[in-house]
Amino acid sequence: ITSDNGPEVNQIGGNTTNPGRTGGLRGRKRDATDGGTRVIGIVEYPPVIATNRIETEFPIVTMDIMPTVLELVGMKSYRERSLDGISLLPVLRGEQKTRPMEAGIGIHSHFQFGQTNKILDPKTGKYFLPFRCPNDSDSVRLGDVPTNFTLATHGWQFSWAEGNHLKIYGCKSSCLDSKYCNNDGKPGWHFFLYNITEDRREETDLWSEMRDEANAMLRRFIRWQGSVVYSQKTEAGCLI
Repeated sequence: ITSDNGPEVNQIGGNTTNPGRTGGLRGRKRDATDGGTRVIGIVEYPPVIATNRIETEFPIVTMDIMPTVLELVGMKSYRERSLDGISLLPVLRGEQKTRPMEAGIGIHSHFQFGQTNKILDPKTGKYFLPFRCPNDSDSVRLGDVPTNFTLATHGWQFSWAEGNHLKIYGCKSSCLDSKYCNNDGKPGWHFFLYNITEDRREETDLWSEMRDEANAMLRRFIRWQGSVVYSQKTEAGCLI
């Protein structure tokens, strides 16, 4: 059992008390931060899960469901195509504690960060955006954002998580007002590295502190994007 991603946002002129809480996680629905993507997951399978337990550190994504079911029924993927997810049986048995680094979790968003979440200020009577992509970052200052970087989906946000703790979050700055434009007056990409176990709110950017690892993760994300486009065009027949 799982749910749709992230609690709904507050629309201008609409309901300003939308249900759903993030428990302090950053962002809401349509954001690629954990507040917009992390959801509850409940698994019941007595032949494998011997006792009740709560897993708080091993990241799981819905793409893991197919490899898990295929292993359960003893089947391979269609034409033995590569799968983005991994089988969760070792995790459910309690045998595996850490998600393999090569099994990264990538998420895209078509929306600007916080663009659809508008909050009414009771003091001024005006709406404001509580979340915005910054116009500055260590990744930009260090020259680590590739020239002409873009997403395969041509969206405005992404996240890429590896292992149990580290996640890159990327967003393209908004130019809805000059405060959030880049120094050249144009929208630009900014990347941040977070330890989502110790920093659930995604407030402490580790990019400069762990620069080598951050750039290695970014290269793997870009490579993963290429595999997604390949699958869409050659396997699913999608046009993007």
